[in-house]
Amino acid sequence: MQERFDKLIIVKTINEIASSIGITSFRSPQDEIIKSIIGKKITLALLPTGYGKSICYQIPAIYFPKYTLVISPLIALMDDQVFNLRKKDISAIALHSSQEVDSKTFLDLFHKNHYKLIYISPEKLLNNNYQKLFKDNPPSLIAIDEAHCFSLWGHDFRPEYRRLPKYIFEINPSPAIALFTATASKKVIVDLVGSFNIRKENIFAGDFFRQNLFISIKKFFLKSQKFLYLCYLVFHKYKNKNGLIYCITRKEVEILYKALKKYDFFKKLKLEFFHAGRDKKEKQIILEKFIKNEIKLLITTNAFGMGVDKSNINFVVHFQIPSCLENYVQEIGRAGRDRKLSFCELLAHSNDFEVHKNFNSKKSAIKKMSDYIEKNSCHHKKILSFFGQPMKYSFNCQSCNYCSPSSEIFFKKFNSIQKSNTFINQQKIIFKYKKYPRFLNQYNSVGSGYLLDVLE
Repeated sequence: MQERFDKLIIVKTINEIASSIGITSFRSPQDEIIKSIIGKKITLALLPTGYGKSICYQIPAIYFPKYTLVISPLIALMDDQVFNLRKKDISAIALHSSQEVDSKTFLDLFHKNHYKLIYISPEKLLNNNYQKLFKDNPPSLIAIDEAHCFSLWGHDFRPEYRRLPKYIFEINPSPAIALFTATASKKVIVDLVGSFNIRKENIFAGDFFRQNLFISIKKFFLKSQKFLYLCYLVFHKYKNKNGLIYCITRKEVEILYKALKKYDFFKKLKLEFFHAGRDKKEKQIILEKFIKNEIKLLITTNAFGMGVDKSNINFVVHFQIPSCLENYVQEIGRAGRDRKLSFCELLAHSNDFEVHKNFNSKKSAIKKMSDYIEKNSCHHKKILSFFGQPMKYSFNCQSCNYCSPSSEIFFKKFNSIQKSNTFINQQKIIFKYKKYPRFLNQYNSVGSGYLLDVLE
């Protein structure tokens, strides 16, 4: 009887906290995740991008008496979360190399229990000073955001991730522990479960079937065809829509940016490019403009996206094949977070795999991407299978170009013209020659050696 009463009190408190920060209802299994964390069970939450992972640890953070430590991989992700929490009058801070924090002020406020959430990278956390500080003053909760990085990055270029379990389990008294990810394969889940001693009943998964995302995979024989088709998407199909275009390399990002700017004859394309090599202030300005819709189209590497709170991205184009299926799923997940119909286009060319070889990308990950592209079956079903989830419909999803090929009549007509002497016919199809003959004349060179045109 007492146990049941205590559970009712916890549910009431959770709902009151949720209401205080503007949350009126939970999506399954958010409420179960929150109760598991409050019950001090080591919890793993597998929730797709845009599903609301952060509230699953922010509500327990407000519930618990002491502070919560959030281990996060990216500066932009930490800063965005802190910004949104402060808007709700929740005291939070991000500790990272780009943040100027006066150590005396921070320690003074820390010891006065000022902060409810402290965001930190694994590298910063395992720095001697912070390592001792948080061990001597244990948090109520440690949340590991983007937990797939533990497996995907920890073995190679961010080894501190692999040291986290040992550090966390040495803290006394033991904090609640929760891990969150939007993109964990079966192999990654097994790694996380074994490393953090997670019981099966404390693993929760949201529905990874995003029916509002229409997924298309298109294979090209020529790079010029691929660029020509991208022009169709940008200047016609998704004209004036908010979108992301992903490339593998910084060089490709900049070349593509210059090429699209060159062929934007009417100067109506609100376009920018983003990668890790840009100046910090430039990146911040670009991010703010993109969120405010002052920039509509962003060409980027995978340096952009994690934690970016923008609900109205209408389309995501992968101009080159991503390095792994985990990245691909996370990146297309940035479209349609407002739950409206949105489009995900993967434009594949065999040379993309050569680029990955030069980057020493993992062969096993590239093989899975290749299998995903080549296998003739529902694209959503392949993604669900990768994440170990069953398909919830009997015949077809109606949300990909395999299950709904009638939606791709245009592309079939375009792709049927492969002879070199009919390249102009492809351009006529793309730019609606009969309706806009003068418009086509401006685009006569589009797609034919665009790299050389731009570099000159």
